[in-house]
Amino acid sequence: MNILSTCLIKGFLLGCIFIGNPETTVVAASPGKISGNTTPLQALAVTDTGLPQACADNLITTILISEAPTIILDSKIGTFSAEAGTQQQPPYPDYYYVDGFNFPPGQVVQIVLSDPSGAFLLSTTGNADDFSTTIEVKAGIDKRIEEMIIVKYEPKEPGNHVATILHASDGAESKTLTLEGNATSPMPVELISFKAVTQTKYAVLNWATASEQNNSHFEIELSRAEANDFRSIGRVTSKNINSNILTNYSYQHLLTGKAETLYFRLKQVDIDGTYTYSKIVALEAPATGTSEILLAPNPIEPSTRLTIFTTEHGLVKIRVFNMSGKEVYIQNLLIYAGENSISLEMYNKISPGIYMLTTEFNNVVSRLKLIKD
Repeated sequence: MNILSTCLIKGFLLGCIFIGNPETTVVAASPGKISGNTTPLQALAVTDTGLPQACADNLITTILISEAPTIILDSKIGTFSAEAGTQQQPPYPDYYYVDGFNFPPGQVVQIVLSDPSGAFLLSTTGNADDFSTTIEVKAGIDKRIEEMIIVKYEPKEPGNHVATILHASDGAESKTLTLEGNATSPMPVELISFKAVTQTKYAVLNWATASEQNNSHFEIELSRAEANDFRSIGRVTSKNINSNILTNYSYQHLLTGKAETLYFRLKQVDIDGTYTYSKIVALEAPATGTSEILLAPNPIEPSTRLTIFTTEHGLVKIRVFNMSGKEVYIQNLLIYAGENSISLEMYNKISPGIYMLTTEFNNVVSRLKLIKD
């Protein structure tokens, strides 16, 4: 190839004067795509230095003149990144152009991918069944080759991968393009959903996984202090230590009965003890009133018991008022997290009628109607 001068054209080729065969092809590199043109002898005026006037005026900064078949690669492909074991889906964002000049019509450029890892594949169409490690592109009747090559990166193992693409044809200088990829290890658990809802006196957590690898269990963590003071409140064992199927999980957490914001997250623990955290979900727990206490049977009998559900331990104050608002019974006792069944020793102490029973626990007051026949 005879390089007359260095030229950069802004979008199109203006032309060039040279001494020699008027059918010689002029090849120019623009900021965008490679372009070429055939220029007659008298196309542009020449300066006294022998350069085209356009070059002297800084309109063009590179001109290449060649009569041999020439391969030019136009690539802006950077380093690939993906999670090992995943499959890339169309549309494929990574591609480059192969341009050729002065090729006899029908002459083939062989494109051969050398990839020890098997992570890369090539295609000219992007169809799923059209990716391979070898491609042939042919010159048209205009002696040109213009082909877009799509590159797909689907690493099977984590790590760094390097591949080369050789572009070769008879009579042309071969060109090589290097590909680099970085594959990360797949997450041990692919969590696709995690939600929290209230159902009566419970916060119900539901989550689902699309795949699990060496998964031991999930720990459920709760915070009441602006999502910065998490503590473990439960554990759910993995249903599938290793799987690639949809798996659903659920966990119920007993509410205190007071209006508050609760923050939940999952701690996913592998068999080897390593762990990752899920996103944090917030739940607005309403004041549940009578839903946290149960009196049965009611109308009361000597065997009637008061059941209090709570997630914390502490002192509860139980009081009973008649319809005039007079306190007729009071009892203070310590209760614990979970279900507390309390015997009320008041059956023989109150007259038949309608009463109001209240419980006060952690500054939350709950009320229910008490009847004695």
